Amino acid sequence: MGNFGALGVQLFFCITGFLFFKKILKDGLAIDWQSFYLSRIRRLAPLYFSFCICVFVIGMLVSGINSVNSQAITSAAKLLTFGFMGTTFSIGSYNSGYITPILWTLPYE
Repeated sequence: MGNFGALGVQLFFCITGFLFFKKILKDGLAIDWQSFYLSRIRRLAPLYFSFCICVFVIGMLVSGINSVNSQAITSAAKLLTFGFMGTTFSIGSYNSGYITPILWTLPYE
């Protein structure tokens, strides 16, 4: 049961790769890459930033507002980089390791 999450991610990547390759074969090299990447950002960024805000609010509720310090702000800023600088977020005694590990897929998406 523990590997079903990884299986779902792998299946998602396979389907995405198949659809993307099909688009390349159909359109040839005439793909507008700027439009492609902008549409991906518009699709992923709002939900991702909303998720980051929720993680920060949960951290404040669990640890208390007094736990917000420069380390917590730096940790939140790293979380906002789509996982490129790390996906763990800590504020006081709260560590988001249970709800943020799936973020490793975002750089690949």
